[in-house]
Amino acid sequence: MYRFASLYAMGKLLNRTPVYVHDESTMHQIDKELAYAFPNFHSKIYFLRKNVTDIHTLLSQNKGRALMLTGEPVFENTRYFNHMRPQILKIFEFGKELVSKVAAIKEKIISEDKSHKICIHTRVGDFTGMGESKTGEINKALVRIIKILTRLLRNKTYSLVLFGTDKGFLKTIKTEEPISKVHYVTDLNLSRGEELNFAQQICDSFLDSADLSSFAAWMGYLMPE
Repeated sequence: MYRFASLYAMGKLLNRTPVYVHDESTMHQIDKELAYAFPNFHSKIYFLRKNVTDIHTLLSQNKGRALMLTGEPVFENTRYFNHMRPQILKIFEFGKELVSKVAAIKEKIISEDKSHKICIHTRVGDFTGMGESKTGEINKALVRIIKILTRLLRNKTYSLVLFGTDKGFLKTIKTEEPISKVHYVTDLNLSRGEELNFAQQICDSFLDSADLSSFAAWMGYLMPE
């Protein structure tokens, strides 16, 4: 998502279209998933012809002017495309079937829960020593978040919506008063796209506890203002 969004923004500036080499295996593997989750994104995916394999030779034979992009491998930074945020959000607009499914799940589990939903994304096992989720940091942040919300939202109850696959870790997060309820997203067996949309539909506040997680970054980026 980062790579396409960044290249799309650069392409708009330079009047160019992002394309993938034909043997981009990852894109082929997730083709159906993308069509279901992000149909607008899926419609903009173009592959080079099968016989176009030696990109470097092809470029060396081209006598036109070229621009060498020297950013990170996947341009993993919103600075490349945040100036056109509305267009990027349109590209990554969720499919109607997915939205309907997630809305039904949300209604089933929180139909009577009118509290302010504090969502926390966690990632453990990756980024060790460089930005993985840590219980102590989450608990401290949660205390501060609740203090701020209590000052801004009077007479409001709060519930936690915890994202992450390690339920043992999730249970180490403090859920004392004034937290009234805890929802574990891992229990819902959602796909990646469904999980992103679930966050978009349910979260009132969002805490990214693993700052190197691109999934968490997009979870926050795709949320309403």
